[in-house]
Amino acid sequence: MVRNRLGDRRVHVRFDVAGQLWASLDLGAPVVLRNIGLGGALIEARLAPGLRALRAAQLSLRERGPRLSVVVRHMHAVSDAAEEDRYLVGLEFVHLSPAALSEIERLVQDRDGSSTP
Repeated sequence: MVRNRLGDRRVHVRFDVAGQLWASLDLGAPVVLRNIGLGGALIEARLAPGLRALRAAQLSLRERGPRLSVVVRHMHAVSDAAEEDRYLVGLEFVHLSPAALSEIERLVQDRDGSSTP
């Protein structure tokens, strides 16, 4: 291993990143849809400590439905218990395709239709 810097005693290789570094993580975990509107949704989900800083994600509203790009707008623990890992997450839909917009409109209409007596 060639050392670039004088006094660098690291054993493992370290990469310097200039600019943005993006990553992807597919949890594939189901979430509870608490509320949905044309602009966004409120979900309840289990989040590991490393995911509590999540700011953007993709979401599918049904198994074979279109993937929706979302931005996390707020996140609050469901309870004050330290061991509880369930969070309410407010999501804003962004860059929706026509198919995704149709899916959301259908879900909103179904929800509004089922709430009327």
